[in-house]
Amino acid sequence: MASDKLNTVGQEYLVNRALHWGRAYWPLVLMFVSGATIYRTAVIDTIMSTQHPALVYTIFAVLGVTVALSARALLGFEREERLAMQLRVLTKDERLDYLQSLTWKSEMHAVYDRAVAPDFSQGIQVLQQDIESEMFRAEEHLLARLDLPNYLSNSLIGIGLVGTFIGLLSSLADLGTLLSGLQGTSGSGATDPISMFSNMMQQLQKPMKGMGTSFVASLYGLLGSLIMGLVLQSIRKTGNMAIVRVRELLRFLEAQFGDAVAAVSDKGFLNSPAALEAMLVTIKQEQEVLASGLDRFSDAIRQQNNLIDSLNELNQRIDRYSGQIHELGDVLSRLRDVGERYAEKASETSSFGNVWIRVGGIALIGTIAGSIVTSSLAVRSSEQLTRQIAASLRASEQPRLSPAPYRLNEIEGAPAEPAVSRSADSACAVIKDDTLDRIAHRYGVTLKALMDANPEISNPDMLRIGQKIRLPEKRGIGK
Repeated sequence: MASDKLNTVGQEYLVNRALHWGRAYWPLVLMFVSGATIYRTAVIDTIMSTQHPALVYTIFAVLGVTVALSARALLGFEREERLAMQLRVLTKDERLDYLQSLTWKSEMHAVYDRAVAPDFSQGIQVLQQDIESEMFRAEEHLLARLDLPNYLSNSLIGIGLVGTFIGLLSSLADLGTLLSGLQGTSGSGATDPISMFSNMMQQLQKPMKGMGTSFVASLYGLLGSLIMGLVLQSIRKTGNMAIVRVRELLRFLEAQFGDAVAAVSDKGFLNSPAALEAMLVTIKQEQEVLASGLDRFSDAIRQQNNLIDSLNELNQRIDRYSGQIHELGDVLSRLRDVGERYAEKASETSSFGNVWIRVGGIALIGTIAGSIVTSSLAVRSSEQLTRQIAASLRASEQPRLSPAPYRLNEIEGAPAEPAVSRSADSACAVIKDDTLDRIAHRYGVTLKALMDANPEISNPDMLRIGQKIRLPEKRGIGK
């Protein structure tokens, strides 16, 4: 079965291989064929007419090495492309067996080791990152096969320039020799112009050969560099196509990672501890992120709860101070009654001093009572303001949390005080956070009167929820 698949891929690959080689080397073949047939005589004459034919031979040798290295790179690209096409049609077990049976080492062997036989111990994302990093390194190594051919192709121009400089230097030396010879002939007294011209033409052949060397070296170096540039560009396209084939294979294999994980799940995690460990690592990471968010949320709720507790404590203090002020008002009321009776008795004596005592006492008592009433009003105002702030916080219905490191405990809203009205039998029921001070303030009676109506209560701050409290008749200050 596997051999049939490989044969099918091999037939398809033969067509691609012919296209790759034909597209790459047709300029080079055209140059050699035309040079061996049409321009054969001209090539031989140019080589033999130069003073330094070794330069031309060097250019041809470098060109031959460049062709050989480029062919080697093209062959490696074709192998990688064919291997990717073959692995695409094989099953998982067939891929492993085929990779082990290869007689040559692929540049992508590290990539195939991770993709064909994946290891999910560190998770799918980590595996994909490893495959991508190995693929990047394999691409660099594969395309690096063209570095030396590219360098040799560019060096052909340099060798041609070296030949040009050598030819020019040789021509200049020959011209110097020619000029020296002409000067010596004119100094010897020879007057035959024909012999002088014939001698000069013979001596000019050497400088002309030097100029020919420079032009021939430049011509062959530039022509070889241009031809190899076209060849290497086509081979690089083949290398990029091989990389595309490999990436298509990797996407095909990565698409099967999910199926592999699902298959392991169906068999049970006890049969695949590596997959279980990968899932546990992922769950632990997500749990750490969630725990960090819950910690920040718990800190915010804790701060709000502390603020609500502070306001409730302040409200309780204001309730106690209000009750004390009400009791003090009752005391002043009785004191005023005593003062009025004292003033009446003093007026019966008709004494001028007693009149001033009466007036001064009444004024003093009135001043004290006014101060107490003013203090009571101020405390009531601050109490009302505090109750409004607490009511606003309760209306926001922010949850109370008992902060825990990784989970939320029970959440309960801040309780709001229900409105309580006086019942028909002058009694009320105790609600949460009630004290006798609060009940007295709520129904407009004094704490003392409320305690007198409920003598069985020894501690005014220790009440049971639902306990019945008898209410006395409502009394105002001064009555």
